[in-house]
Amino acid sequence: MATFVELPQMTDTMTDGVLSRKIVAEGESVRVGDAIAEIETDKAVMELEAPEDGILLSWRFDENAEIACGDIVAIIGSVGEEIPVPRQEAASNAVVPEEPPSERVKASPVARKIARESGIDLAKVSGTGPDGRVVRRDVEAVAEMGGSKVEGPQPETSRISISRNRRIMIDRLVDTHRNVPTFTVTRRFDMDHVVELLRQVRHAHGDAFPIGYTEILVKAAALASTREPALNARYGATGIDRLSDVNIGVAVGLDDGVVVPVIRSCQNKSLGEIAESLKEKTERAKRGALLADDVQGSTFTLSNLGMFGIDEFQAILNAPDAAILAVGTVAKQPVVRGDSVAIGTVMTGTLTVDHRVADGVTAAKWMAALADVFANPISLVM
Repeated sequence: MATFVELPQMTDTMTDGVLSRKIVAEGESVRVGDAIAEIETDKAVMELEAPEDGILLSWRFDENAEIACGDIVAIIGSVGEEIPVPRQEAASNAVVPEEPPSERVKASPVARKIARESGIDLAKVSGTGPDGRVVRRDVEAVAEMGGSKVEGPQPETSRISISRNRRIMIDRLVDTHRNVPTFTVTRRFDMDHVVELLRQVRHAHGDAFPIGYTEILVKAAALASTREPALNARYGATGIDRLSDVNIGVAVGLDDGVVVPVIRSCQNKSLGEIAESLKEKTERAKRGALLADDVQGSTFTLSNLGMFGIDEFQAILNAPDAAILAVGTVAKQPVVRGDSVAIGTVMTGTLTVDHRVADGVTAAKWMAALADVFANPISLVM
């Protein structure tokens, strides 16, 4: 008896995926657990495994197709077995004897679903996917204009394709912005002692111990989260989950968007271990070689634009994390010490917080704990 291979939800935020590569061709045999395809999810490229032994009788989608979770990707059966028609396809054929124009349009399953829910005629939507295929972003663009296209002559434009990585990032940020109430708090940190620590480390170890501000920030945020654990949490339907490990996601900018590789158990790692892990995952991120485990399970996020000369900024929450810290450049500025003005090294940090998890007082306490780590950085190397 044939087995329908459905696309599972491979990550906690996945709603659809792209069939990026077929590993097994039609007619080839497979065993349980064999990888039959590579699926590009919202976080990484993952392998789709065969649920049964048998022959791969049929692929239901071409490569580069967008597939909704739960849709049938392939059919596995026995040698010579007739390829069955999936139940939903049979029902569709029975109810609709003749395809309407919108059903003849090349469109991804996700695009069709959004079009049905929004009452949009796919025949009137211009596709930007492979071979003119209508994909999710095309339908959403029409929906945002009220379900209709602007008629009449349009000015000449040049369209820059949005990569899947950037589209996923956009979808997640929009979803967070719509559904998660957030607030921000900003504080200026005294970094004089941190600068001196880095100077001593570099003097003692040179290039053999490549520690920078990002590594310092990761460790400092982990220590602050152990002292004020209320932000190392996630909001759930039945309560707030406090998490024991501090797994920090570090935003890494790529040409086609941002990925957030995760460094686990940062509260227990040395600066050297954090540096090694961050370097290795950043290099793989730039090659597009991150694994699913590399980008899942964060409990707190760090975004650092200081190396680009940015003084301060706000970052959108990386849900389901309860907080994200955005930091600017470390620079010398006039500071007031007692009744005198001196030159000090400062950094501005802005914390964005899920208001369902914590309030302003909690965020302020966390920022105070971070300031204490910077003022006494010996804790970073102990």
